[in-house]
Amino acid sequence: MKRINTSAKKVRIGLLLMLTAAVGVWSSCKERDEDPNESVSVLFNVTGSPGVQLKAVVTQIGTVQGTVYNFTPPGNTWSSQPQIIDTSVGAVHLSMTGQGASADSRAVLSIWINGEKKTSDTVKGINLMGKSVVSFLK
Repeated sequence: MKRINTSAKKVRIGLLLMLTAAVGVWSSCKERDEDPNESVSVLFNVTGSPGVQLKAVVTQIGTVQGTVYNFTPPGNTWSSQPQIIDTSVGAVHLSMTGQGASADSRAVLSIWINGEKKTSDTVKGINLMGKSVVSFLK
């Protein structure tokens, strides 16, 4: 009688091990999802109307500390060099401060992705402060 119980336990343990191995093999053979991230070219651009003096521009890629560009003497346009980044960074940010000549002074902040303008934000006034963001999150 003991021998039958011991054999039944061994059979159960063997079946359990075979089932576990089969599930492990099956799950490892599934097709992997493609990486949804891609490399893109990013260009930042700030353009002020005549009389606008840009004081500082800050760019940030993902969560990495932003890069600050100060202007001496102040100018009214600024453009970055194109940068290749991975969309896994989540987002890119552009912000600026400047001084307008009048209440009608304007500055346009643009972010270009792969040569296409993805966002364009306009700020107006004497004390100009603006920001623009492109998110890659889906």
